[in-house]
Amino acid sequence: MKQLVGRERELRDLLGYVERRIDKIVLLQGPELSGKTALLRELRAVMASKYGRTIPVYHLDLTCFRMTDVLEWIQGTDNFLMEDSKDLTILEVIEEILASEHQLQPVFIIDQAERIPEIFPQPRALIEVLAKIARERRGVVILASLDDSLREDWHDQVLPFHLGYFSEKAARAFLRKRRAAEDRRPWWQRWWSRRDLVSDEEWREIYPVCGGCPRLLGFCVSPYPNLSAIVGSVVGGVHTGLEGRDGEWEGDKYRRVAELLVENEGSLEWSVVLDKVFGKDVSEGSSQLRAMAARNMINVEYLPESKTKVVMAGSPAYLYAMRLVLEGRDEPDV
Repeated sequence: MKQLVGRERELRDLLGYVERRIDKIVLLQGPELSGKTALLRELRAVMASKYGRTIPVYHLDLTCFRMTDVLEWIQGTDNFLMEDSKDLTILEVIEEILASEHQLQPVFIIDQAERIPEIFPQPRALIEVLAKIARERRGVVILASLDDSLREDWHDQVLPFHLGYFSEKAARAFLRKRRAAEDRRPWWQRWWSRRDLVSDEEWREIYPVCGGCPRLLGFCVSPYPNLSAIVGSVVGGVHTGLEGRDGEWEGDKYRRVAELLVENEGSLEWSVVLDKVFGKDVSEGSSQLRAMAARNMINVEYLPESKTKVVMAGSPAYLYAMRLVLEGRDEPDV
């Protein structure tokens, strides 16, 4: 397993919540590709090394989960199939785990938690049970989500934990560390060359496309990253946004959102977007923006330690692609 780079403080904080048996649902919220899943995997690895079975961890990843699937909870490995779970509801499985682990206070992790309403027939009941488990300190609950709705609907039951993109300085340091870890040359060759692992010229090309997104920066670990491929992978999504989708959002509204994001470096307050794009029609605007967010074309989140709600581009690459498409181009200058 690759060592987690750049998220050491966040890992310590999450581990602290587990060890203190925090009495609220920990809501790990952040934009797409910000590293939520990688952080959770590292948390599991650290806990397994430090505690073994003393603190059992059950991890449910909803990324590829369908309602027709057999219910699969992860115990130490991805999608470990629990015995006799086939005919049980999610709530019954949780109760069975609590009954069997009553002395150990297990940790429940749900990744891609924004999918809970579309997958489970009783989403509110599930969140209520998880909140009660945390409140009564019968276990620790961590939900990772792109969506901000859990924070809005359960504000008194959740502890927000924001995982955003790196600052430019931290992003460059992250890429340096990743490249250093991949450098297989003998130490004396590395010392003798002593070159900057991320040159100024290269960084001027990488940062506009990848920004502080750790996943995108990970594609640049090789000395000659294919930045055109990164941008090309999302240009089609921008075109889809501009075409609109019946019953979800209007193409001209997406165009105006994209224009505002490009003009404002990729981030704008929710209320400003509603005003400028939807004429303060909160219901219609909220519906269309959430539909765009569900397709990862934009992100909707709260600023850390704040009640300010913002709309952001789906990723730094999405912002770059928006700028290209609005200018009538599909090919990047990299």
